[in-house]
Amino acid sequence: MLSVAAKQNAGRRGDLSREGRPLTAKDLEIMTGFPEKIFLRALDFYANPDQGWLTVHEFCEISRDRAKNAPTIHHLTKHHPLGAADASPAVEAKREVKPEGPRNPILDALATVGGGDVTQVTATSWGAAARALKEIKDVCPDLTPAEIQRRAINYGLRFTGATLSASALCKHWAACDAPPRPKNGPQAARAEGVWALRQRQDAIKARIRHLERDGSFYRTAAECGPGEMPGEFLKPETAKEIHLERKKLNAIDEQIAHTETPCE
Repeated sequence: MLSVAAKQNAGRRGDLSREGRPLTAKDLEIMTGFPEKIFLRALDFYANPDQGWLTVHEFCEISRDRAKNAPTIHHLTKHHPLGAADASPAVEAKREVKPEGPRNPILDALATVGGGDVTQVTATSWGAAARALKEIKDVCPDLTPAEIQRRAINYGLRFTGATLSASALCKHWAACDAPPRPKNGPQAARAEGVWALRQRQDAIKARIRHLERDGSFYRTAAECGPGEMPGEFLKPETAKEIHLERKKLNAIDEQIAHTETPCE
């Protein structure tokens, strides 16, 4: 029913009708393949005032007078649990946009532990990360983003080629407290050291992206002083943090170059 109502033209989206004609339970059976009796029960149930998921209004064509027993059109209301996804633009425009709350850097670090941008994390991944965070905090109440990254590096060293996720790190949290011992001599140790350094680089780059996104402001022409231009700028304290993070990246680049070069 939701799918059928959502395919209406703009302005009538949410109506169970086609070209202005109400759809009956038999019409819905033909369109969807589900039995007519299911739609009869569903229409009666969801149109009940106690449910409030469907509203019923009288239907008549322009060329006809209103009949006493005119057919009815069912319309999905905003109370329908999925009806909000198909609301018309006019309804959407009236809704207040709630401001985004402060971010949780520990949850952000855990949700992106496998790499990627925090803005690309899906709802499913957020849920898994939140559950993992709760379990980890039971055994590590003083958890920090740095500790998550440290154990993530150890995870990669212990489980070469395995996919790193919040749930996987939570499962092997205790085992990842320390890195494994190198098995194949100096060459393997160098390779593992470089991998660990590159993981640190990824974490720093993710933090820089986070700072650039959340630490900027827009200056209008009216707010400009002498010699200033309007546009988007970084806050002074944010610019200082980013500068320090970039210095860390440069230092790690030097470490990688030194590690990859075997001693004679």
